[in-house]
Amino acid sequence: MTQKEKNSLVITGIAGLLGALGVGIGEWLMQFTEAGKMDEETYNYFLDVKVANLSLGHFLCVLTGPLYFLGYVHLGKAIDRSKGWLGKILTGLGIYSFGVGIAWIGGRVYLGLGRKAVEVGEASPELFKALADHNEPFIGVLRISILLISILWVYGILKGKSHYPKWMALLSPILLLVSIFVLYAMAPSVGKYILPAAMNVAHFILFGVSVLYCSRLPVTRDE
Repeated sequence: MTQKEKNSLVITGIAGLLGALGVGIGEWLMQFTEAGKMDEETYNYFLDVKVANLSLGHFLCVLTGPLYFLGYVHLGKAIDRSKGWLGKILTGLGIYSFGVGIAWIGGRVYLGLGRKAVEVGEASPELFKALADHNEPFIGVLRISILLISILWVYGILKGKSHYPKWMALLSPILLLVSIFVLYAMAPSVGKYILPAAMNVAHFILFGVSVLYCSRLPVTRDE
């Protein structure tokens, strides 16, 4: 790896880290409540979220979300030293996943505002349900894509195709995500502060550790 390649690897990783941070803060603002419950059938938790938080969180998510694309460019380069099919597929899946993810998170503000409007009789429950029905499927697509990415992640590391040591396989996005849900189930008083931005917390850890490791990779002389 040349110094130029290493610099590119680190810079794209930092971009992904900033994306996870920005979207994470935004999603937390839109979804966190002291009650710590996120009922996706009634969406009643939105009644406890301030309109200002919904608005600020919305803009943070949408404006920083595309940085995830660069983050997956970083992961694709790091997972495949040979620059072959594995890295390209992982990068492509990551960009697709978070393209869908941005569509999902971009719609949360309308669900939040819509739920508040229904509560005071300013919007029909039928309209709100239609909004929810057009938003929720995206998160399912994102989760399935993240599972596929995680399979490729573990495969690349355990097969020795990546720049990473084998312990990095434990940082697969799906395993980190499941760990956050387990933490919430076992210690809800702590987990409630992490759960609203679980996907972003998982990626913040992944990008952060990856950038730290890649910044220490040896380099060869630039040609």
